[in-house]
Amino acid sequence: MAKHPRLHFGLSTVMAVAALVLSGISLVFTWKTYDRSNESLGFIARSTYECPLEFQKADSDGILSLCWFVTITNRSETRTSIIEYQAFDVSNGQPVYRSGFPVIENEKGGRITTPIVLDGGDARTYLMRVPFSVPSEVASLAETLPQVATLHQLQSVALKSNLDVIGNKVSVRIYDPQEERQAIISWPSDMRVDLGEIRLWTGRGSMFSTQMSFPPIFHVD
Repeated sequence: MAKHPRLHFGLSTVMAVAALVLSGISLVFTWKTYDRSNESLGFIARSTYECPLEFQKADSDGILSLCWFVTITNRSETRTSIIEYQAFDVSNGQPVYRSGFPVIENEKGGRITTPIVLDGGDARTYLMRVPFSVPSEVASLAETLPQVATLHQLQSVALKSNLDVIGNKVSVRIYDPQEERQAIISWPSDMRVDLGEIRLWTGRGSMFSTQMSFPPIFHVD
């Protein structure tokens, strides 16, 4: 990416999706369990822009990794070891795998190694990512940011162009314009919604998955 001074838009967004207004950060509760040997994992996810920017150019478009903080809870009394995981874009109903991006990191965006071991009743929070395709308008903005940029910085410059980070046209109303600390973002009814899925496999052969969406709207599976 080209070097560029750090951008500080400083938005605490309050999201309005069609008739639905979300205050704060949306939570996504998903439990999809393929259970063997009484293993059981639960997931609570919340979207975040506070993660290092992961972006790859793809012709005139690009691939952008979106971020969620996901708490994994071992809901059984059995110690569980997660030995493998993969992220998929399932927006169109079929899983699409894109290589070259981190999937699970610590809360600060640092590398972790497997196995991830959870004792019975244990809960741990990780930064999880799913890569999605983005149009040229977003790709060109991402390329202006420095190597150490965050997803929040991309969000800031995108909102100045009335775009979200996956290219939806949005309406942005900023409160307290001098400090630019709060805004309401309105999405159109025909907005694009990306859906990601992260699958985790345990040492006993169980497979668990959790799904998350952007824009981050409430849903329960």
